[in-house]
Amino acid sequence: MIIKYLQLKVSQTNEDKESVNRIVGGRAAHAGEFPHQVSLQIRSRHICGGAIIGRKWILTAAHCAIDNNIVVKAGKYNIKESEVTEQTRRVENMFVHEFYSGPVKPYDIALLELASPLRFNEYVREIELPSEGSEPSESAVLSGWGSISRTKKRILPSYLQTARMPLIDLQQCRRMLTVVDPNSPFELSADNICTGPGRGLLSSCNGDSGGPLIANNQVIGITSWGTVPCSGCTPSVYTKVSSYINWIKDIINNN
Repeated sequence: MIIKYLQLKVSQTNEDKESVNRIVGGRAAHAGEFPHQVSLQIRSRHICGGAIIGRKWILTAAHCAIDNNIVVKAGKYNIKESEVTEQTRRVENMFVHEFYSGPVKPYDIALLELASPLRFNEYVREIELPSEGSEPSESAVLSGWGSISRTKKRILPSYLQTARMPLIDLQQCRRMLTVVDPNSPFELSADNICTGPGRGLLSSCNGDSGGPLIANNQVIGITSWGTVPCSGCTPSVYTKVSSYINWIKDIINNN
C-alpha cells in the first residue's frame, strides 16, 4: 500500500489528554439505519469510523490513518460478530491532508482508496458531500461504535450507536474547552464544527473518531477530538467537510 502523506505520518497519543481516537448518552441505531458508516479495523479491532463517499472511497480523520494494515468493514451493525450484510475491503492508498501536523490540530481529514469497489445495497451506500463553503446550523446526527463510558475506562458497544447533537458556535466551543483546561493545546479554526452536550449529556468518545456527522443527508463533519473522560459536559470537535470539498474532489479525480 502507498500511504500518501504529504507531510507527516500520524501516530496515536495518550488518551488521558485530548482524545484523538475519539457516543455517550445516545441510543442503539437500527440495522441499516446508517449504510454509509464503516468501521476501520486493525487485526479485527475497531479503531475508528468513516463514511462511504464513493464505491472505492472512505472519508475519515487524518489521525485514523495510522497503519498499513487498516481494513474497512462496511454494512456492519454488531461490531463484535460476523454478519451476512458486511463487506470487507483492503485499503490500497491513504491520502492525508498535506497541512495536517498531528493530533488535536486542524486539517484532520483523510481519504482511503479501497483495493476493490463496494457493492451498494440497503446496508452499504454512499453519503452525499455538502456544498463547498456551506455552513451547518441547528443540529446534526452522529453515529459510531465509540466508548459509551463517561469515565476513562473504555467500554465499546456491540451495536452501532447514534445521537442527535446540538451544534454550537466556535466562540462558545472555545470558551467551554478553556474552562475545562486553560492550558490545553487544542486548536480551533473556521474549518472546525463543534457540538455541545445538550440534553442527556451527549458526546462522541474513544472509537468514534473519523466517523460522520450528518445533516440533511450530507456528511458535514468528521469526528476529530474532545476531552477525556467523555462525560458529555464538554464539546466534541469535528473537521468541517465543506471546507475541504475541492481537496476531496482533486484526490478522487486524480486517482
